[in-house]
Amino acid sequence: MSTKKQRRAKRKAKQAERASNPNRVVPLFDSSLSPALQGRFAQWLTERVIPDDPDQVAMFVRRVSLALDDFADQRPGFRPDAWTRADVDGLESMLASIGEEFGPEARIATTLPVTSFLEFLVESDLWAGTDEVATYAIERLEQVFGLRYVGADIAPVDEDEERAALLATGVLQRITAFLDWLGDGKPVTQTGWLKLAAARDLATALDVPVYEHLRSMGDHPYLSGMWNYLKVLDLVDVGSTRATPGPRVPEWTDQSLDFLRSALATWVGGRLPKPNALASVRSDVGAQVIGVVIQAMSSSPVTDADIDRWRDDEIGADLGYLVREYLSAFVAEGWLYYVDGAYVIPEGLRPAVVSAIPEPPDLPDLPAIGMLTLRVELEYVQPAVWRTIRVHSDTMLGELHEMLQVIFDWEDSHLHQFAAGDAVYIPGHQLPDDLDSRDNTENEDLTAVGDILRRKGDQAIYEYDFGDGWTHRMTVVDLDEDEDDDAKQGVVEGAGMAPFEDVGGPPGWEHFLAAVNTPSHPEHQNLRRWAGIPAGVSVDAKVFDVGAVNRQLDRLGLR
Repeated sequence: MSTKKQRRAKRKAKQAERASNPNRVVPLFDSSLSPALQGRFAQWLTERVIPDDPDQVAMFVRRVSLALDDFADQRPGFRPDAWTRADVDGLESMLASIGEEFGPEARIATTLPVTSFLEFLVESDLWAGTDEVATYAIERLEQVFGLRYVGADIAPVDEDEERAALLATGVLQRITAFLDWLGDGKPVTQTGWLKLAAARDLATALDVPVYEHLRSMGDHPYLSGMWNYLKVLDLVDVGSTRATPGPRVPEWTDQSLDFLRSALATWVGGRLPKPNALASVRSDVGAQVIGVVIQAMSSSPVTDADIDRWRDDEIGADLGYLVREYLSAFVAEGWLYYVDGAYVIPEGLRPAVVSAIPEPPDLPDLPAIGMLTLRVELEYVQPAVWRTIRVHSDTMLGELHEMLQVIFDWEDSHLHQFAAGDAVYIPGHQLPDDLDSRDNTENEDLTAVGDILRRKGDQAIYEYDFGDGWTHRMTVVDLDEDEDDDAKQGVVEGAGMAPFEDVGGPPGWEHFLAAVNTPSHPEHQNLRRWAGIPAGVSVDAKVFDVGAVNRQLDRLGLR
């Protein structure tokens, strides 16, 4: 697999090859997707997957081309439109490796476009491989990505059939049993729970276990949960001394379809685990359970065999076991069915269950790929000091730091950091050993510029010398995804002399300029001697030599 660092090495190798052999023959074909195929894929994505985001469509196409190009470097003869089972296994390994090195977001950001490309080939009759390999590939890629939020099949249902299906669930049957038991009311404690004797009677009526040492209804997980659920539905009204039928009991009695749907949806919504925003999609039990429930309403429900194939290499506990614990409970509640080894939700229950599904988590923004043009401005400095630079998206922040030191004539004698969003990026050797103490602090040597600056208008901060407080605001003014990898980085234009090191920050620089250019200033001579400015030479703070900076970048191998 070609990592970002390896791609940079490959680009430099290409530069060296071109310099040593200017008459080399460029092959007519390469392993990248043809422009025609890229165009058809982009059209399919626009129509089927990403209708209102041309930038994201272009990113999908570019990422697929790069991923398959990298993979073809490893496997001569690889065809993007006709994979073998060995190709699939190799791709799965490559994508998993991306996650190990760069995190789950990077893995997802590559796997989803590749999976979409395969689906595009199959649906567009462009797949030249076998149907068996295509099915195998999609299954294996989905294991890398994690169960996806697929569309549920919600067909129109006869109202009487839907009502009967809802009332047949264990959840709603217990509502009936509860209301029959409640009658005109039962006594409650000052804390709003049923009195202990009544709670024990209710457990018997609902056919749930009665714990011998139960001291309060609040200590019984099922009874307390059911009680709160009935209060949310307004089917029970809890007063200071007595619980009585709630204001919506007539809707229940009339078997209002809207109310029955709402009753099941409320229960399901409370029972579904919440996805963990800090976990990878593949290792997140909550996301996987929700994925099973969604696919239980589709034409391709999840089977026990599917769950058996899940790998649990990212978490300590067995993923399949944890997911099955949830599914078994849902089956016992009667709204999820287990049929011939598969988890299915009957059509009559789907309108209620689908309304309980939480919104899918946003997919992570895909990193930029190509040549970024950045305007880098030194804040709070007059006259204005700014540079427009071009940098490859896969350049690591650590290398960008080296470039900025040259571009702004710093001496790299102080600490620095990058900041984007809520995250801060520092050199790897400065990271604390304790992961819990890192908070949102990341390794700049493992983070590419394109990971934090992804589209026009995106901004990040580069701060140097925390004492003087030199703040460089970086803004993306352009992203050229078609730029050749061999294109040079460097400065395009700029203005303003970079301040001197240790001059005291923006106020110190302003004071310095006023003093060295004003012979009558009391610090005129001292500051000129400190800066090494020869007699008779004025300091023009507006000058900037683009060529000199780029030559220095060349000498240091930073272009």
